[in-house]
Amino acid sequence: MSPLNQRLGALALLLLVGGSVQAGTLPLEAPAVRGEHEIVFKLSDGVMAATVRESGQYVSADGMTLDCVPALPRLQHDPQGLNRILRLPFVSDEHRSKILAGLQQDAHVEWAEIPPVRQTDVVPNDSDWAELWALPHVEAPAAWDVAQCNGDVLLAIVDTGTQLDHPDLAANIHTNTVELNGTAGVDDDQNGFVDDVHGYDVRDHDADPSPMPGDSSHGTHTSGTAACVTNNATGVACIAWNPRLLPVRAGHASSITAGIEGIFYAFSSNARVISCSWGGDSYSYYEQNVIQAALEAGSLVVAAAGNNGNTLPHYPGAYEGVLSVASVNSTDVLASSSTRGAWVDLTAPGVSIWSTVNNSTYGTKSGTSMATPQVASLCALLSSTQPFYSPAQLREHVIFTCDDIDALNPAHSGELGRGRINARRALTESPATIDLRGIVLDDANGNGIPDLGEVVGIDASLVVDIGALTGIQAVLSCADPRITIQDGSSAYGSLQWGQSSAGDGFSVQIGNSIPTGTRVELLLNITANGGFSHRESFPLVVAPIHASHDNSNLNLTVSSHGAIGYYDFEDDQAVGQGFRWPSGGANHLYVGSLLISHQPSGMVADVASYLSGHAPDFAPVPGSLITLSENGAEQRISASFNDSPMASPIGLEIDLVSRSLDMAGVENGVILEYQLRNTGAQTLSGLRAGLWMDFDVNGTWANDTGGWDAARSLGYMTDAGNQHLGVKLLSDPASSYRLCRWNDWSSGGLQDAEILAYVEGGFVQTQSTGADDWQCCLAGPAFSLAPTSVRTVVFALVAGESLQALQQNADELQSWWEATDVVAPEPELPQDFGLVSIRPNPFNPTTRIDLDLSHGTRVAWEVHDLQGRLVHAAGASFLAAGSHSLPVDLAGSASGVYLLTLHLDDESRNYRITLLK
Repeated sequence: MSPLNQRLGALALLLLVGGSVQAGTLPLEAPAVRGEHEIVFKLSDGVMAATVRESGQYVSADGMTLDCVPALPRLQHDPQGLNRILRLPFVSDEHRSKILAGLQQDAHVEWAEIPPVRQTDVVPNDSDWAELWALPHVEAPAAWDVAQCNGDVLLAIVDTGTQLDHPDLAANIHTNTVELNGTAGVDDDQNGFVDDVHGYDVRDHDADPSPMPGDSSHGTHTSGTAACVTNNATGVACIAWNPRLLPVRAGHASSITAGIEGIFYAFSSNARVISCSWGGDSYSYYEQNVIQAALEAGSLVVAAAGNNGNTLPHYPGAYEGVLSVASVNSTDVLASSSTRGAWVDLTAPGVSIWSTVNNSTYGTKSGTSMATPQVASLCALLSSTQPFYSPAQLREHVIFTCDDIDALNPAHSGELGRGRINARRALTESPATIDLRGIVLDDANGNGIPDLGEVVGIDASLVVDIGALTGIQAVLSCADPRITIQDGSSAYGSLQWGQSSAGDGFSVQIGNSIPTGTRVELLLNITANGGFSHRESFPLVVAPIHASHDNSNLNLTVSSHGAIGYYDFEDDQAVGQGFRWPSGGANHLYVGSLLISHQPSGMVADVASYLSGHAPDFAPVPGSLITLSENGAEQRISASFNDSPMASPIGLEIDLVSRSLDMAGVENGVILEYQLRNTGAQTLSGLRAGLWMDFDVNGTWANDTGGWDAARSLGYMTDAGNQHLGVKLLSDPASSYRLCRWNDWSSGGLQDAEILAYVEGGFVQTQSTGADDWQCCLAGPAFSLAPTSVRTVVFALVAGESLQALQQNADELQSWWEATDVVAPEPELPQDFGLVSIRPNPFNPTTRIDLDLSHGTRVAWEVHDLQGRLVHAAGASFLAAGSHSLPVDLAGSASGVYLLTLHLDDESRNYRITLLK
């Protein structure tokens, strides 16, 4: 049974549109208004999507039936697989994330997500300008001497609705003659939309794209800017002159809840240009798939860059192939609110734009929302003279006939694309164009991820869409000083119309000080003979923050910020393997988290409360990497993180070593060793460490039950089947264990006060009361940490096919850990005096000297290279009796073998250490 069917089958009772539902069936009824309560997912290519669409049912191996709704009307030609996208009509807030995680983990699902709700990109203003300054500014009158649209190009406005009877719009509104002359209530043209005579309302699923009461004039305003009736002695004019206008209502007020479906309707209706004056900061696979289908169908999507005043990518404008538009004023200065960046394609007038508004009048608005229809209108005008252009050629032609305005915006040079649109140049020039169409990375370890210290080869493919170029060269640069360009130039030779080349490649070295998961922008400066120049950019994401065990009978993902599992709440997606037992089977864990509490401050550090929208309390130690290594039958994952994200950090640094063992008897568990270090100047008393685990046995959650084995310090979870999952303390007796449910939390979700009660509250609710979505929290006894001292707490995650098997597997792990002395519990004072270890070794670029001191002493150390030159040193300092960990940082040194000399009392000891960058 696939994880998708397991999870969704069990969840069927909770996904209610209204009324009662028979167990095992998700209701087919969809809400009247599509919104953020839905989930969309795409079946893999091999799944019988056509059968699912026709029957409306997805049947699991054990007979569970899931009723699904096709997300979009069926396409005859479907290269993007849009027919495989299905929709869950209504999902409660309480369980939405867990349903989504189950879909994202399913082998038969290509992707799953919550459809994004976009916001219109308009800036309110009180200006009273009534002049069409933008048209002469972009030289539209000169362009009209060359060509004018006269109903031959269909331009779609996907927005909040268009006033169909506005006197300056009505004559240009598109009419679908098949539906006009057809039968009411029948989809006469079989495009999936009934009675769409003058466009469609994809938000409310009806044939009237007019604004509703309470809607703003945003859609009517953008419609007038792009496609009003020109040369009619009334009101305003547009660059395209008189295109056909296809109104598509996709939202209400300032929210665009059905923009993706609006784009689908527009390209299904053969719109040549689709204008989208809205967007958001999150990437959407659903949105990207539909846009790619639009481009392949011959529709160019033009989208606003956004009004956030920053450089962050704004979607859909930032998708490949979309024409993204920033806003400038009448002097070609970037509007203060306009988003900008290396990913932006061009700019257009967007300040104080006078256009049509509701109630048959006119008004002024500003923003990238107003700049976008200016560009869409120019694209329609150009298309009337170049009807055989592909969307890419249409886009590139408009880009490469812009006026460069960097000199007028010195603070934003390189962030405004090719410049501001020029209608005259677009219709009178035949530019040669070039575009970046693909990036391939070749890293040292072959995992496709740019790791810290790694040299990464980059192949950047360039294509000439129009004309021909000779002597093409590209130079790579990066503004981030932590990225070193090793080979920054590539020759591409000559390219004719439609040809592409990857050149001879670039290479960069990733610095050792970049925080993991950092996104950096790389810039390509492209030149060719005849004075041709162009800029392209692309992102590089450095180093992962998670790794997964895969060598034994259990897969487990751990992270470098305290999460286990783990689920990425920021991007709302599952990452890694989760907790799969047997290996490759269903994921049994939604998410887990290390918990640290401190009294008397009441401080709690965790990742679990991220479920309720709180920021995580742990972050990777700067310069540290999460690493995976193998030594015989043992696989280790190591990571270091601290409490720096907290509002009032107490100075905790935590080293995690996770061990998976491919050995008989211990292959069904993973050992999690946490070394807690006090990096502050004050002793920390009243500390406790625990694990919070949200097990979802067999990938479902509604049937979970849990219990407690006090003799083993073992908490466990199971369902009606034969699989048991457990969490166990190896290093200490448990001091607290508790089962809780999602609906036990306060109205604001899981809060620090609740976590504190779980960690310190003793043994409460150790047995579940019926099947439900249970989580468990296990914690050890309180302890203190003096400055620089270390305390180790060791847990195990374990699985078994029955409670007895789970207990036996837990006993085997306990025995193995004790017999091999993986980490012995620290006594109050060490019995030995001296070095415990230098680890990691080899390292990059930091390692640690771990010491056990049975009495206080002065400690100093230095590092020399093999020629005897001093590289690094730490002066003598007094350390109290106890365990200590001293950092060694060789970030400024080259790879090689070094000699570390440690001075304890009157004794000096030498150790070889290896730095590998």
